Amino acid sequence: MEPIRLQNEYEIEESVQNSDWSGNCLPIVLVGPTAVGKTAVAIELAKRVNGEIINADSMQVYKGMDIGTAKPSFSERETVRFHLLDIVSPEVQFTVSDWKELAEKKILDIHARNKQAIVCGGTGLYIRALLENWSLAETPSDASIRTQLKIRAESEGSASLHAELAEVDIKTALRIHSNDVVRIIRALEVYFASGKR
Repeated sequence: MEPIRLQNEYEIEESVQNSDWSGNCLPIVLVGPTAVGKTAVAIELAKRVNGEIINADSMQVYKGMDIGTAKPSFSERETVRFHLLDIVSPEVQFTVSDWKELAEKKILDIHARNKQAIVCGGTGLYIRALLENWSLAETPSDASIRTQLKIRAESEGSASLHAELAEVDIKTALRIHSNDVVRIIRALEVYFASGKR
């Protein structure tokens, strides 16, 4: 296996300049698409730096979601300690805010035990929320608006809702594919609940 190349301290601090992390509690972060070998690198790195791995994959948090998620095998889990794997049932709503809160607690706990936290996964939204210290509790939620938008999506199609999103929030509409019903509905829900993009 090739030597593991880490970001230098300056690059790490630059990437988390807006967060609440102190300089000596920074996690190492490994990101990338599914099946490129992040887990193998994270395990090898954890062995070298006395680390523990925090899952940052939005599907791996769910119990029973084992096919197509590239979860670490049970033998890999015996090699080093993993966190935030198989923690909720698929029918339970689990948000970015939930993950961020748990990840922050795990990072502090790992650091308090004189170990290195390694955040590893392919869900960029999780990583950005953590490193950029997003204030997610302020994002409005309204179940009745969401339900109405779901009904509209079924009857009108996602393209219609996407066009409506483009009228009120073109920046978000350009980022979200017209077939991504979940994100379109969430963006419209936030807009209708708060008047903000």
